[in-house]
Amino acid sequence: LHYHSGGQGPLLHYHAAEGRCEWLGASTIPMGIMGDVALERPQPMILEPGDVVGLISDGIYEYADGDGEQFGENGVARFMAENHELPCAGMIESLRRAVTAHARGAPQEDDMTIVFVKREA
Repeated sequence: LHYHSGGQGPLLHYHAAEGRCEWLGASTIPMGIMGDVALERPQPMILEPGDVVGLISDGIYEYADGDGEQFGENGVARFMAENHELPCAGMIESLRRAVTAHARGAPQEDDMTIVFVKREA
């Protein structure tokens, strides 16, 4: 998979064989900030069987409970370790529920956008 990331959230690459998350930062500036930006070659990402790529907005990572504790990268990493074998639609719904449970009724202050891509074989 070759990609560019404009910096929204970190991109997630869950390595299923190793059971670990890799967080990938921006490879360019957000689209529309400046005109005629020369892009370098897209970044490569090798997806092994079972690996998951997650495009997850900051509204997931930064959703805080009433004490101000954010769900964060640690919450996403725990979630992925326990749920990476679900189909993508199931992971999305389960992550949404996990973040809402973490918040314990605290108001949602940002969008919650989740896209997962999974290599099956």
